[in-house]
Amino acid sequence: MSPLQFQQQPVAPGVFFPDDNTWLVTDTHFFHANIDQYCSRPDGWQELIIENWNRFIQPDEIVFHLGDLALGKKEDTEVGKWEILR
Repeated sequence: MSPLQFQQQPVAPGVFFPDDNTWLVTDTHFFHANIDQYCSRPDGWQELIIENWNRFIQPDEIVFHLGDLALGKKEDTEVGKWEILR
């Protein structure tokens, strides 16, 4: 697994019952080269987020990323499989 790869499972369409297996995440800003100008993040922050994600979030759990996932060119920011919910 590359350092920027998430473990994840697809969400069944139309099924969402928030419980202890549901996570809400926001503002990861992956690949944002200038994020240090806006907030204080430790060295290796991207890898730290992913390490913690893979440590705490189990493959059968659901994660909703609420915004500001990444900043950059599409080909530079694609990691894993994502489903967009509307």
